Amino acid sequence: MTTENLTVTLVLPAVLADVTGGQRERAVELAHPATAKALLDTVGIEFPVFGRRVRNESGEVRRYVNVFIGKTNIRNAQGQDTLLSDGDRVTIVQSVAGG
Repeated sequence: MTTENLTVTLVLPAVLADVTGGQRERAVELAHPATAKALLDTVGIEFPVFGRRVRNESGEVRRYVNVFIGKTNIRNAQGQDTLLSDGDRVTIVQSVAGG
């Protein structure tokens, strides 16, 4: 039995691109079926600072970080268990607070 892989494009803000090799967009290959959690795990293993900036000590996406699959915020779907499809664009947006 062969494992089917899929590739998604991860789009990062400049502050996260700075800790993942400088690329604002990167292709990430994942085993199928893949979830948002698998994507964050994969990138977080390669770039530990990324992992700490995106998720807290409990593994939850930080309050001021939003992860979108296409136009859908994973908070409005199945959270980190949201399934990914081949070719998806996953965008991470860090909210800015202040006034």
